[in-house]
Amino acid sequence: MESLEDFYKDSLVILESVEKELLLRIDLLRHYYVLSGHTDPVEHCKSRIKTPYSMKEKLKRKGLEQTVEVALSEVYDAVGIRIVCQFVDDVYQMVELLKKQDDIKIINEKDYIANPKDNGYRSYHVIVSIPIHLSDFTKEMYAEIQIRTIAMDSWAALEHELRYKHTIPNAKMLAKELKRCADEIASTDLTLQTIRNVIIESEYRWYNIMKLLLAEDQKELSNALVQILKIKGFETDAVYDGQEAYEHCKKNVYNGIILDIMMPKMDGIQVLKNIREENIHTPVLMLTAKADVEDRINGLNMGADDYLAKPFNMQELIARINAMIRSKNEYLPNEFNLGNTIFDTGQRSLMVGSNSLILAGKEAGLLTLLLSNAGRLMTPAQIIENLWAGEDEDNSVSEMELNISYLKSKLKSVKSNLVITKDETGISIDVLED
Repeated sequence: MESLEDFYKDSLVILESVEKELLLRIDLLRHYYVLSGHTDPVEHCKSRIKTPYSMKEKLKRKGLEQTVEVALSEVYDAVGIRIVCQFVDDVYQMVELLKKQDDIKIINEKDYIANPKDNGYRSYHVIVSIPIHLSDFTKEMYAEIQIRTIAMDSWAALEHELRYKHTIPNAKMLAKELKRCADEIASTDLTLQTIRNVIIESEYRWYNIMKLLLAEDQKELSNALVQILKIKGFETDAVYDGQEAYEHCKKNVYNGIILDIMMPKMDGIQVLKNIREENIHTPVLMLTAKADVEDRINGLNMGADDYLAKPFNMQELIARINAMIRSKNEYLPNEFNLGNTIFDTGQRSLMVGSNSLILAGKEAGLLTLLLSNAGRLMTPAQIIENLWAGEDEDNSVSEMELNISYLKSKLKSVKSNLVITKDETGISIDVLED
């Protein structure tokens, strides 16, 4: 096998100088970055000079003459540096630190984290030029620097073996499995990054009580119900006609809706039909003075969750509201398609074009809930009631905030144009307009 000395000849000492100079620079960058009060962004570095066999194979693929002169003038990765980081943000931090060096010029860069390769590979590649000062002249030399996370570095080692060892059985199946692993690794990397950010940055907490919409045209009854529901821990928006009820449902998110059937402008059945057509899946309890069976059947067929005839016992009403809110929603689709983003609820797969990530269980549940109520504010209590009911309140709020941060990071990672807004009034998801 041809040695480095045999192929590169006198140029080998220059390549070794490039390798040593870049490693020294990276070490100095890390040292002074830590001295300035930051955490070391690098876990470890590796370097290599491309073997004669690999270099000749690359020249052959490019249709170039297989000589050292051509190799050093036409191929930019004779020297390779791999920087391995713990977190995704550290990768980008190292890129910025390199760009600030006056005599290290970035010739080319490719962000495979934001734009993964088809096989799932994610890393940040930069081609740099650096001056090497010799006894009687200075020579500009090139090197490739690859920067990626620890998990993706392990993945890349496996993928390299699979790609270059041609005798592996079931190679196509393994490549498909590696693609799935790459998506999961990317999701995990972002999750770890988010946890790190939450630890570093304190986030505020806020809490709201459960919200109901009450549509009842008899104002005295409505006022009495609002007061009783307030005592039972519900914040209630009261409206007195069907049209107003429909408008409130479109603008706001409620834990439950109480609809009287006989209302002016639009009856309760039509309101129910309209909101279900708008993909508003909030549980609905129908109220009516009628005892007609057909009336009840119509309401249930339109998607009502429960039915209560007037006059009713207040304790029964409260019990039915609580049961209705606790019940699982059966109207959710298997796939959401909003903006440029597709979310497969069954596979928990978040996709924008060829970019995809697998979400964890709670992340998927939270995204499903937000997408089901896209464009409408949800209170923290509504989210907690759906996803963390029965758990410790403080832990539930913390987990909710953490998962919101996860989702924001992952939507950004796949280049989704969906944006999650969180402020003192609540949480919503919308399409970010250009």
